[in-house]
Amino acid sequence: MPNDDVIITGLTETQRMIIEFPGELNRAGTERALMAGSAVLQQRLLENAPRGDRAAGKRFEFPPLSQSIVTDVRVDQQHGTGSAETGFGESGPVALWNEYGHEIVTIKGKDTGVATKPNPFMRRTTDESAEAVIDAFAASLLDTLNEQYGQ
Repeated sequence: MPNDDVIITGLTETQRMIIEFPGELNRAGTERALMAGSAVLQQRLLENAPRGDRAAGKRFEFPPLSQSIVTDVRVDQQHGTGSAETGFGESGPVALWNEYGHEIVTIKGKDTGVATKPNPFMRRTTDESAEAVIDAFAASLLDTLNEQYGQ
């Protein structure tokens, strides 16, 4: 009867690396990848954001939209998850007024007749940049893998 025993060396190390890999990648690359994807979105928002009075919320003293783009990245190391939120900070109301349109009905009791048509620049930007954001995210993770494990 032939010997059916197969000896595999390195299995313990391989199993350990497979188990630890997601945590290593998460610790090393998730925040960086989220920032890389967000940078693409921020650039596209900067290109598409309304300019002039529409963007400044002039009547209400908001900073211009082009100067208000911010991203908040959060990574939960314990659960291996993360999120990135990109928006317009304190000028968020101006962005929404532009996105969905608005009407100023009265100021100090007087009818203004002022109305702004919707300009869905945020939705258009996210639709147009989705693939580029994902590509930047994936490229950043790949860079992290290459840095961590050589390539």
